[in-house]
Amino acid sequence: MLEWTGLKPLREDHLFQQSNMSMRINLMMGYGLTNLECDDDGVITDPRINPVGYLGLKEVSIDDDVFTMSGFNKQVHKLLMQHVYGTRSIDVDDLFFHHNYCKTKANVSDCIVHDAEMGLPGVLCLIPPVQYDNWYRYDSTIDYYLSTANVFPMSNSESWVRSYDFNFYPYSSYIDTHTGEYITYPRANIVQELYRRTADTGIWTGDNVVFSTDWKEILDCSTSVEARARYVRAIPGCLKAFIQYTKLFTSDDVIFQLKPILYSYWS
Repeated sequence: MLEWTGLKPLREDHLFQQSNMSMRINLMMGYGLTNLECDDDGVITDPRINPVGYLGLKEVSIDDDVFTMSGFNKQVHKLLMQHVYGTRSIDVDDLFFHHNYCKTKANVSDCIVHDAEMGLPGVLCLIPPVQYDNWYRYDSTIDYYLSTANVFPMSNSESWVRSYDFNFYPYSSYIDTHTGEYITYPRANIVQELYRRTADTGIWTGDNVVFSTDWKEILDCSTSVEARARYVRAIPGCLKAFIQYTKLFTSDDVIFQLKPILYSYWS
């Protein structure tokens, strides 16, 4: 006859796991807006969102055939053909990278993340399709235990988002907002160094550094605050093409409002 010797009390993390058996953690990185306007029901009302683009049409249950990954890949090929005999640029390099290495089976909807019900209504996260398999995780056991170990900004089932001023690897380019052009050596090296001067959290410290004479001449700025306002991280060319293909925004200017973000929620 078997005899029970007593039951050990459940640890707090086990209780959390039992009470959230139907919830799974989403963790992603991408480029996003963290101030998206929505109504009380989570419907997007932001004037930056194109009502006849992917997100606008999604509100009225669009046919999945309107925007497809195969359609985007054809668009990339078309854009590359237009540049075959043109000037090679960083944007074109990004498109070539997508064309040659994007093997993801993700759909367009996987790369455009807005979940007002389970996530943060004000957050829109856009993932470059070529990076989807590396930049998005769902129901990861590691992420689950990190969330219970107070490693993430919020523990347990709370949603959170963190934005960064510097680009995520492998993207490291910056543009001059005065000209709209990519910056090159030596300006690019100095600007990248400025953005790497960060606090332990990875967020820009906000210190206003007065430049030496040679930096002033190269950057045409006197302080780090001026340089940070003028030189901003460049959105990957393949993601810009993806945004334009899905007609997400009412203006391409919105693209430059996107910031690198790390985002997590449970669903």
